[in-house]
Amino acid sequence: MIQVSGFKNATITDVDLVLKGFSHTFTPDVDVMLAAPDGRNALVMSDVGGAYPAANLTIRLEDAAVADLPSSFLTPLISGTYRPTNVVGNADSGAVDSFDTAYAPVPSGNVALSTFDGGDPNGEWRLFIRNDRAERAGNLSGGWELTITATIPAKKTTKKKR
Repeated sequence: MIQVSGFKNATITDVDLVLKGFSHTFTPDVDVMLAAPDGRNALVMSDVGGAYPAANLTIRLEDAAVADLPSSFLTPLISGTYRPTNVVGNADSGAVDSFDTAYAPVPSGNVALSTFDGGDPNGEWRLFIRNDRAERAGNLSGGWELTITATIPAKKTTKKKR
């Protein structure tokens, strides 16, 4: 959880997410969902990467990135900047991109971080990570960070005529 505050009357114009120290024995097993304080959510990384282990990666997710996360079994996931990506049908063996609703919201079907545009940045942002198969392991040793860009309306002033 990241608690955001101090944006008085602000409106989100951009959100970027960084996963630090990402490791997993089989990256297509991993689903990552970001949830905003207002309940909006986006499945920003799901079923990506090849049939290779990943160790201590830094993955920056931003809508303006040049490339999607890798979707081929022949392409390993490496550190870099990517567009949020949900590869449908990759390695899940029928698994659905679902999370335990006892602790996570139901995925909205949104993938892009622009899902959060127009919202209030203040409040509790949560990151949910799901591993499709318990026999394969991973972690996020360095945590995660958000970069939120927002517009704050200019103060209106009125002049009194005498």
